[in-house]
Amino acid sequence: MSSALLFASSLVFLYSALREDAVPIETMILAIANCLALIMVDVIFVVRKIISRVYLLDALLESVLLGALIFLI
Repeated sequence: MSSALLFASSLVFLYSALREDAVPIETMILAIANCLALIMVDVIFVVRKIISRVYLLDALLESVLLGALIFLI
């Protein structure tokens, strides 16, 4: 189910990237929300021992991306 939501978000990001004007604030908000959700999923699943601790590296990289997105706003 989460992959379907990520796919839908990816379509929005692709459409926004192909436009020639500035990235709309709504797209930035969606990107930030996606980063937060993916970080939470990684951390919660690692804490519950559902997935490997290596996914914390993924959460760290997503946190860096989140910081960059917030900086751009």
